[in-house]
Amino acid sequence: MSNIYGIDVSSYNGVIDWGKVGAVCGFAVLKITRKDLTADKQFSANIKGCKAQCIPYSVYRYVYESTETAAKKAAQAVVALLRRYDAAPGTVVWWDVEDGSIRSAAKTTLTASILAAQQVVEAAGYGFGVYCGKYWYDSVLQTGKLTCPFWIARYPSTKTVAFGTAPAEKYKPSIKHNLWGWQYSSKGVVPGISGNVDLNQIYGVAAVTSYPVPAR
Repeated sequence: MSNIYGIDVSSYNGVIDWGKVGAVCGFAVLKITRKDLTADKQFSANIKGCKAQCIPYSVYRYVYESTETAAKKAAQAVVALLRRYDAAPGTVVWWDVEDGSIRSAAKTTLTASILAAQQVVEAAGYGFGVYCGKYWYDSVLQTGKLTCPFWIARYPSTKTVAFGTAPAEKYKPSIKHNLWGWQYSSKGVVPGISGNVDLNQIYGVAAVTSYPVPAR
């Protein structure tokens, strides 16, 4: 499968014109929950927009949990929302581990919390992966204990980038796990969205999603 360009969005991106986004975008990752485990303020509109435009999507939880008990509770909240909005079986949940509040947790403790979340998500019939920066992958996480796909952030440039502009291949993150996607800019320009947008190059959507990618 050829590379796909996609975006990840949350309430910080405001109200999105998914009709315009759908004309160019091959994939979207939607923030699903806030810190208090309630739905992101734009999640309802965003998942409905993706469905209406037949844009394949996954979701992410920005993680504040570093214990197994807390991670399970957060994962259960994510699952509940996926069911409420009738997300397709196999929809992938990205566990976004980058917050400073969990940086001080022991590697074994943090890894156990990720595995606990994965167990909850996969038992409910959804996919699971980890999002993090290249430094976290190399130095913070106990990656040898994790077998899920990874979505890695690494920015080769701080300049504004037009959607669909290919990043310099020499900066592509090199990891031992399946690299699902590379978040290569936080300053993307995308039709239908005001302000900067995170841009991603995605490698083989079918590898980590069990639902079919809609015909465009």
